[in-house]
Amino acid sequence: MRSLLDVKVLVSLFDERHVHNKLAHDWLSKNLKRGWASCPITENGLLRILSNPNYSLFNRYSVEDISSRLEDFQQATNHTFWTKLISTAKMSWEQNNSPMCICLVWLRNTKDDSSRSTVPSQKKQSLR
Repeated sequence: MRSLLDVKVLVSLFDERHVHNKLAHDWLSKNLKRGWASCPITENGLLRILSNPNYSLFNRYSVEDISSRLEDFQQATNHTFWTKLISTAKMSWEQNNSPMCICLVWLRNTKDDSSRSTVPSQKKQSLR
């Protein structure tokens, strides 16, 4: 099954000084063959965090640099972009009233089965 990479995992992968960089890359190398996905939320989060001037004292990332690196990573791996969007106002929240569930519920409701197709590539992995 394809894995949707969380923003925290993407940040770990893209910041070589991140405390979990090696762990994220090790996990990815073991799981990439199943494929990975991103969505507007995860990509936006990666760009916003790494491009924030207060993120790191050591590394400065531009939005253009991160975006380019993300595109290269997507093209070199078994990546799918989940694009189907839905308003949160149209979702059922009866059993999911915790703030921690909001993103997960939205992603489950917006995932498009047709977008989950496998795209062949040289490298393949996924992160938890």
